[in-house]
Amino acid sequence: MKLLSSKKNLSSSGDVAILSGSLIVTYGIQMVTAMLLSRYRTLGEYGTYSQMLMVVNLVTMLLMMGLPTSINYFLARAETKAERNRFVSVYYIFNTLLGLVVGGLLLAAVPLIERYFGNGEISKFAYFLALYPWTMIITGSVDNLLIVQKQSRLLVAYRILHSLAIVGCVLIVQWCSLGFSAYVFWFLTIELLSSAVVILFAIRLDGMIRFRPEWALVKEILVFSIPLGLSVAITTLNSELDKFVIGHFVSTDQYAIYANAAKELPFNFIATSIAAVFLPIITRKIKHDHMREAVDLWKETITISFLITAFFSFGLATFAKDAIVFLYSEKYAPGATVFAIYSLVLLFRTTYFGTILQCTNNTKYILRSSILSLTLNVVLNVALYYAIGFIGPAVATILAVFINAMYLLLITRRITQIPLRSLLPWKSVAAITLVNLAFSALFFALKRLIPLERLTGESWEAILLAGVWALLYFGVFFKFIKGKLQSIKQYEEPADGEPTGGNVLEQE
Repeated sequence: MKLLSSKKNLSSSGDVAILSGSLIVTYGIQMVTAMLLSRYRTLGEYGTYSQMLMVVNLVTMLLMMGLPTSINYFLARAETKAERNRFVSVYYIFNTLLGLVVGGLLLAAVPLIERYFGNGEISKFAYFLALYPWTMIITGSVDNLLIVQKQSRLLVAYRILHSLAIVGCVLIVQWCSLGFSAYVFWFLTIELLSSAVVILFAIRLDGMIRFRPEWALVKEILVFSIPLGLSVAITTLNSELDKFVIGHFVSTDQYAIYANAAKELPFNFIATSIAAVFLPIITRKIKHDHMREAVDLWKETITISFLITAFFSFGLATFAKDAIVFLYSEKYAPGATVFAIYSLVLLFRTTYFGTILQCTNNTKYILRSSILSLTLNVVLNVALYYAIGFIGPAVATILAVFINAMYLLLITRRITQIPLRSLLPWKSVAAITLVNLAFSALFFALKRLIPLERLTGESWEAILLAGVWALLYFGVFFKFIKGKLQSIKQYEEPADGEPTGGNVLEQE
């Protein structure tokens, strides 16, 4: 029985590795797509495209009510293929109706959207606003659908082929000189076909989708999904708010610059990976009344995550202009300051500040913090735009993120009765920050003093200097990181009163 358990664990680990690798590849392809579009399309065209995507994403995520998460719950507990088919049929029929409603609302709102952005080009793509929400809703379920059914390899193939199809669309439209309207049409066509493929996956796995107006099941799905969807909706509003606000005040060309500059690059994957590994351990320690050990483990993970993320954050901020030109071309250089500010936001992505609250089931405070952050963001976005102009919403974002983090820490202090000075590794964070500031000043000066750009060009000069920075930085912290990793290992051993691990089969 133990052998069977080991095989199962190995398979799960393999799935995690496969999915993680596919995410890296997929994101890389998506970045290539953004780089190509930024270069091939005018600022006005890219701005219009970004505005439409932002509106569709915002409205769809608000009205989708966390429905994809219901797949994990309802499909996982279904015991027969008939039960799975019943859920899948209701799910996709209901989501198709929801997609049509969202598309209809956006279609009716086209004049309002044009007035808000001051962009008369949007009405030319009304069909896109009407149909794209359905594709977002349907394709948004593919991860949950395939992962819960242990079809990770199929998911990897889908992700990569879908991303490559978009890149191919960008290139073919450019090579054939078909224009921006053709790109929007073929992009939407690819998304519609991708949605059809997702439905075929559902049919292949669970049988033909049937029209079943089972309102009792719809109600059950909504009761499960809406509380989760509320949190997702607030998070989506927060992430899109600055672009939504800036879109009202600036031209379409300026919006294109801001939209690219405001993209957070995915270097928070370090914190995400660490959380995935250690959150269950922290939860277990809290459950068995080892709060201090749980907090100490959390602090150790923050230190490692902050050390690595800080390198990327300060590096991108230091070489902001070179980074944005390398990624999106020279015409986006005016967004360098906004890009630098968003690079510093990465420092607050090194951990989830509600970790202990989540593990102690104090999620009501997490919801309150989300509402607080959203409210602050709204007020600060408008106020700071009028006060300091184009960079105002970016500054508002970093202030809102900071205040929200402090709120969660203060609540955590109250719940755990642990002093604020002991909740975070303040000394380590301060030391790492000072080292990064010193490196930032040094390499900023070196870039000014050493004329490497004459040989390599400015972007490659920045990449070369960043490489040297990385070697020196991780050389300085090598022993420190090694020590922290060894320190963390002790927390993986069960403390007194904790289960020793393994599963039921192994214990039997």
